[in-house]
Amino acid sequence: MIVDHVTGLHEPISGSFTPKQSVAGYEPPEGLNFNPDRALQELSDAGWHKNVDGQLVNTSGEPFPSVDLKYTTSSPRNRRIATALRSQWQDRLGVDVTLSGQDSKSFGADLRAGDFMVARGRWYGDWGDPTTFLELFRSTNGNNDRRFKNADIDIQLDAAAAETDPVARMAMLADIERELFEIHMPLLPICQLVEVTMHDPDELGGMTTHPRLIQYIGDIHRRSGAKP
Repeated sequence: MIVDHVTGLHEPISGSFTPKQSVAGYEPPEGLNFNPDRALQELSDAGWHKNVDGQLVNTSGEPFPSVDLKYTTSSPRNRRIATALRSQWQDRLGVDVTLSGQDSKSFGADLRAGDFMVARGRWYGDWGDPTTFLELFRSTNGNNDRRFKNADIDIQLDAAAAETDPVARMAMLADIERELFEIHMPLLPICQLVEVTMHDPDELGGMTTHPRLIQYIGDIHRRSGAKP
């Protein structure tokens, strides 16, 4: 619903962090599928259920704590996605959600300080390897704004870094990502980012479909015989 009706760009939805087909020889896991019934069961197992008014409460009738969802006001897209998430969580789960829009500077400062409950995020890979995404979940990583700490994940990342067999190494990284996004869930993936461009392939050469949104400007050229 979000990629079709909120962003309108039909981005590939994703249940894991490393974009599919972005790294040769690596297949990211599927992650958790959309399953509101399981979500309600998980909440019930934790002592929360919907009352007759559709509100999520515990056995004493106390409401589930309101979830604060922060987003940046730099783009209308961010508010639209946050609003859609609020509607889905409230309508399907009975969770009250408060939206907090901030300018990019204040938002970034709060992220670095860990001053948020749930906050929007995005990440562009810096190099062609799954670790450009998975290292964000190392306990000591400077971009680990979520303060996620798991000693076993750190150990597995170290083991993958020491593995010299490339096939075995990719399998180890896939196992790490599967554990992160099917068990721990330090981050909720929604969709992959896309870049929308327009060019005439008969006129312009050197454009690529690089999965990390990179165009090599030095390779772009007018094709021989192209109109001036």
